[in-house]
Amino acid sequence: MDTERVRTVAEKHRAALDKIAALKAECKAVAETAKQNFELLVSELWSQLGQELKEFCDHYNGHFDVLQLYCDLDADRITVKAPSVSATLTLKLSRAFRSLSVQTNYGHRVDLLLRAQSGSLTFVLNGREDVSPEDVAHTLATVLAERVVTCAEGNNGVL
Repeated sequence: MDTERVRTVAEKHRAALDKIAALKAECKAVAETAKQNFELLVSELWSQLGQELKEFCDHYNGHFDVLQLYCDLDADRITVKAPSVSATLTLKLSRAFRSLSVQTNYGHRVDLLLRAQSGSLTFVLNGREDVSPEDVAHTLATVLAERVVTCAEGNNGVL
C-alpha cells in the first residue's frame, strides 16, 4: 500500500471535516446570537407594554377619588383589574412559544400577536399591523374601563 496516497486522501478529508465543523460552530454561534437578540427585543417590547398599561392606569385613576384600575406587572404576565367590579385583563407572554395570549373575564376577545420583521419586533392587534405598545395599552385598557362603566350602569351607578 502506498501510504503517501492514503495520507493525501486523509489530509484532504480531514481538512473538509474541519471546515464543516467550523461552519457548524459558526452557525450555532450565529443562531445563539439571533436568539439572544430576539429575547432582548421581546423583553423590551413587553416592558414597554407594561409601562404603557401602568401609565394608562395612573393617569386614568388621577381623575377619580378612588382607585379604579390596578396594574400588576411581572416578567411574563401583566394584569389590569378593576377592584370595584369583576373585570380583569390578563396578558401572558410565552417565551418558549414566542406568543402572547390575552384573557378577560368579561368576554372581550383580543388577538394580540408578536411579529418579527426586518430585525424588529412589533405587535399585531386584532389584525392591525405594527401597533405601538402605547396603542395596545390604550385599546385594551379603554375596553376594561368601559366594562367598569357598564357594570356601574347595571348597578345604578353603584360599584
